[in-house]
Amino acid sequence: MNLELLEKTAQWLEAGAPERNFNMNKLVDWATVHEDSKNWCGTTCCIAGYVWQHVHPNPHVDWSIGYDITREAALALGLLEETADRLFYPSTLDDDEYGGVWDEITPTQAARAVRNVMERGEPYWEEILDFEEAE
Repeated sequence: MNLELLEKTAQWLEAGAPERNFNMNKLVDWATVHEDSKNWCGTTCCIAGYVWQHVHPNPHVDWSIGYDITREAALALGLLEETADRLFYPSTLDDDEYGGVWDEITPTQAARAVRNVMERGEPYWEEILDFEEAE
């Protein structure tokens, strides 16, 4: 587990996701990236998108859309695929997906999920988000 990158991600979220717009419903806002690939300021992204930007600080504008950002983010974080999927796509250990509005997940809630992974090995979104009410 890459605790240094997880810590950096949690701190970014706890600070309110400065210089980027946090949105769990967007991997990386491609329009912003392609306008100026050397400037991430204002880029909209989720947890995986933020981590991916650390792996690719200067992406090429012709970057393949078929490339799997979440897999590379999982590798960078040193997480098992299943754990990374639960972190990047809010769900429970039983694979119950969050049925609420992903756009409304706050950076504070996402930071708690990242810290849960660091401290407990799983994001435990069900403790952070109201899965029952969302169904």
